[in-house]
Amino acid sequence: MYKIVSALALLGLSSMASAQTLELPKGFTVHNVNGNVVTQQGNTVELTEGRQVVTVSYHNPYINHPQGDDHYYSKPIYVVFDAKDGIHYSIELDNHKGFEPYTKDLQFSVTSQGQSVEHKVFDRSGAIAAMLAG
Repeated sequence: MYKIVSALALLGLSSMASAQTLELPKGFTVHNVNGNVVTQQGNTVELTEGRQVVTVSYHNPYINHPQGDDHYYSKPIYVVFDAKDGIHYSIELDNHKGFEPYTKDLQFSVTSQGQSVEHKVFDRSGAIAAMLAG
């Protein structure tokens, strides 16, 4: 009995140690991952292995709207990439101070261990077009 409990505990620890995560910079919010609503705790989100469709938005905490206390917000953005077992991923914002609202110029990359990860970025209409195309 003790060996079974120990084996189950080791399996649980090894599965926790090999979880995939996505770390986000200040200003990013994850709304859902693969269609599942995410309750974000801090700046890290757990992922499953395989294809990821992560819906994020960005609110620029560095630039205020000139006519009020509002910050600039992006529309929802769909980031698609493949997550491998046990790998940590990050979104790296290229120029947070240069983000212009209401345009499609939010530039960021997905990285892992300092290396760029192949990914695609869609807005709502682009995501629908990609889905319909195949």
